[in-house]
Amino acid sequence: MLLETHGLVKRFGGVVAVNAVDLAVTEGEVFGLIGPNGAGKTTLINVISGQLRSDGGTVHFAGADVTRLRPDQLARRGIARTFQAIRLFKGLSVLENVRLGGFVRGGSPQGARALLERMGLAARASALAGELAYGDQRRLEIARALAAEPKLLILDEPAAGMNPTESAALRVLLRSLGAEGITTVLIEHDVRLVMGACDRVAVLSFGRKIAQGTPAEVQGDPAVRDAYLGSDEDA
Repeated sequence: MLLETHGLVKRFGGVVAVNAVDLAVTEGEVFGLIGPNGAGKTTLINVISGQLRSDGGTVHFAGADVTRLRPDQLARRGIARTFQAIRLFKGLSVLENVRLGGFVRGGSPQGARALLERMGLAARASALAGELAYGDQRRLEIARALAAEPKLLILDEPAAGMNPTESAALRVLLRSLGAEGITTVLIEHDVRLVMGACDRVAVLSFGRKIAQGTPAEVQGDPAVRDAYLGSDEDA
């Protein structure tokens, strides 16, 4: 397993936001993490990526215990991520943002331009990041994360603000990344994107993992439908 959590716990005062969560993500897998608002999804990946310290349990990455490592240390080991609230250097150019993403791995300018081409942003390379449309900013943040040449890419609601065409392109990208050996953990409310892109899916509710399996297995789980997916028409 590339990424494993064992009994991971995070509390905020009396609220247990992540409650003894076990995950196991294999190399090259696209792994979805879904659940209603407030389920603990972002808190969980904040702990995994070192943004928050756990209150219990462990995180293992590439066979090593990384529970207490800082985000920069985890980045050097091969974990990159995007954020629910976009974090770009808006006063820098699109190309400069991607080059900064490659700094941790010594990425080249040529590599940055290739990533912009892949994400459909090559024509905006000299534009300021803050001038991009919201969906383009999402794609830029993904390009910046990929510039770090990660083993594990964590995406927190990357389809937010994207139109259906952009969302479909994101699904293709996720599948291609898996084929290239890049493991992805995807948090997303676009259920169709998750079910179409992911090999396996875990479902959180009130901080607990209530289900895990293939997309078909998760969609057919009554507990998941009650907690999150709703009726067939809503799914």
